[in-house]
Amino acid sequence: MTQLLTPREAAAILGTNVAQVKEWSRRVDHPLPTILIGSSGRFRKIVSEEIPAWLKGEIERQRPQPVPH
Repeated sequence: MTQLLTPREAAAILGTNVAQVKEWSRRVDHPLPTILIGSSGRFRKIVSEEIPAWLKGEIERQRPQPVPH
């Protein structure tokens, strides 16, 4: 079964603050995997099983691209 985390729980796992987790979950390009809870769309839970793959993608995104010669 999928474990859903609050932004606070995810922040503790990722070693960052809640505001950063919320920012990552809302961005358009490569967002932190979340599930919307409720009909308002205000509340998000982070999918814990998808954090490792997301982190790997983040590392690749942050890696400098080689400059063509």
